[in-house]
Amino acid sequence: MTSGPASPPCPLNVWRATWDVRDHQMHAAAKDFKFKESVPAPKFERINPGKFGRFGSSTTWNTNHSGMGRSFKDVVLNSSFQYGEKELILNSFRPQALAVWGNDVLIGRAIDLQSLCGLGDWAMQIHSLRGMRYLGGLYVMIHLSGTMHAEKIISESQSWDAWFSKLYRWDGKSIPYERIAWLKVFGVPPILWDPVVINQLGEKVGKLLSKSEASLSDQNLSQDCLAVLVSDGKLIYEKINIRWEGKTFVCWLVEDTRAWAPDYVTGGDVVPDSEAAVPGSGTSVPESGGADGSPMDDRPSRGEMERRMGNSNAVPINEKLHGKKIWG
Repeated sequence: MTSGPASPPCPLNVWRATWDVRDHQMHAAAKDFKFKESVPAPKFERINPGKFGRFGSSTTWNTNHSGMGRSFKDVVLNSSFQYGEKELILNSFRPQALAVWGNDVLIGRAIDLQSLCGLGDWAMQIHSLRGMRYLGGLYVMIHLSGTMHAEKIISESQSWDAWFSKLYRWDGKSIPYERIAWLKVFGVPPILWDPVVINQLGEKVGKLLSKSEASLSDQNLSQDCLAVLVSDGKLIYEKINIRWEGKTFVCWLVEDTRAWAPDYVTGGDVVPDSEAAVPGSGTSVPESGGADGSPMDDRPSRGEMERRMGNSNAVPINEKLHGKKIWG
């Protein structure tokens, strides 16, 4: 008895076979995927008080997501990552901040990173200061004990123009978004190990705030660190090609995701009047007028940079070793 032509595969069987392949891929990938338990908000540790700020612990993602907001399914199926946009509409919300804080609040934008981290010194000169809040980037919110004090400080620009590029009364309006990103730089070849080259890499992703201290006397040329000012919240993980003498070198800029704030920021509460004299940072008052007096000219040493980035075992100031472990 002759058999007829073979029947076409059932669509259900095709779908089931496809799912079996994907299911096998997911199980295989799951063997190497380590889930992490969710943890509370990062706890801060003081790093070199008053000068370089402090870092919290590394970010931990929810167990059904990997880094950069990709779901586990996207990771397994190798789906490309795309930033999505969501919207929150506040129809009946009535903010209380302006009513609670009043009109005795100033917004200040520090001249640079050194000025931002040294505002504890400036605060000691302001007797009407109730406290400061860090807003991100180079911006701070300054709470005073009355409207008259706020107007007086603004009018006496000589008391703050060495610290702030702008200082004004806050009326509830938003400020431009900016943040400071701390970066590690990988892949710079020995022949190009120079702060001029590394600084240009940092400038590809933001405004340079803390410059490279790369030196030909360094013992570890595998990595360096920078700080840049950026105007969006996207995590920085950039691959950059350096082209030189007909050759191409691949470098990476990778952001440290730990939360950072200047060291004088004590938390969510405003410092009470009895504590208005914020501890000094140990830095000298910056001099205005001319590039030679820029606070950034006295850049931190490598050991200080390591402390800033959170390494409690940082080398002494006079030992400039690049690449000490700075991530938690």
